[in-house]
Amino acid sequence: MPFVDKNIAIKNLANPKDFDVFKNRFLKTYKNAVERIISLKEDNNIDELYTYISNINNISLNIGSSILYNDTLEILDKIKRGELTPQILDDLYQTIRYVYDELSLI
Repeated sequence: MPFVDKNIAIKNLANPKDFDVFKNRFLKTYKNAVERIISLKEDNNIDELYTYISNINNISLNIGSSILYNDTLEILDKIKRGELTPQILDDLYQTIRYVYDELSLI
């Protein structure tokens, strides 16, 4: 199952040429996203964790990843309700890694 679909990105962007801008921004900014999320969770910095995951959510459709969008949306809801679990974050880590790897190949 593909984690990135460039057609999704193109539908969400005003200018399809912006895909490469968002792709490169994601690859640069979120290279260590999993480690950053783990660190924020270990430090119990829930507000910053929420902001960080929200930022990933905001860029996810611009890079063509509806899977990442849906996963981050679910986690943001869990954080709001105080229902964040390690398993939910483990699933996110895997999604981020797959998205990162696929984007690296485009």
